[in-house]
Amino acid sequence: MLRKSPSQSLVPLAELGQLLSPAAKHAMVAEGRSLVRNAALMVQELGTWVKAKAGDDLPELTTSRVSGPSLPPPLVYSSSTLAKFVSWQALLESFLNAAVEACADLVASCIAQRAFEACFPRLSYRSVIRQDWKEGQDALLLALVRFLYDK
Repeated sequence: MLRKSPSQSLVPLAELGQLLSPAAKHAMVAEGRSLVRNAALMVQELGTWVKAKAGDDLPELTTSRVSGPSLPPPLVYSSSTLAKFVSWQALLESFLNAAVEACADLVASCIAQRAFEACFPRLSYRSVIRQDWKEGQDALLLALVRFLYDK
């Protein structure tokens, strides 16, 4: 029985990340929040799975056969930048980033509006903050916590 390595198993994640933006165009607010929340949870579970499968196998922990589209145009890269880019962590971060970017306008956490109202209460006499902003904030916080999880 031929088994794939964790890095080989994560290769389709790059393609899936590219599908998030077109899918988000047809989503509603609740669906966008759910997409961000579930992407963060999936990335967290995949990260745990890769660590468990790879163990102490350093080549496997730093290998990925994905040449992702998110690497900036070719300049001079340090070896640490390239190593990070080709790692499975970078692939998971890229997927999570794609989910947050695709659903940024759907999450509706009203972060900027709430900050403005907190700083300038006299200028914001009529609040336009959504009643369900907390759900959007929770989805973004989950993504942020996952993003910082392995840092």
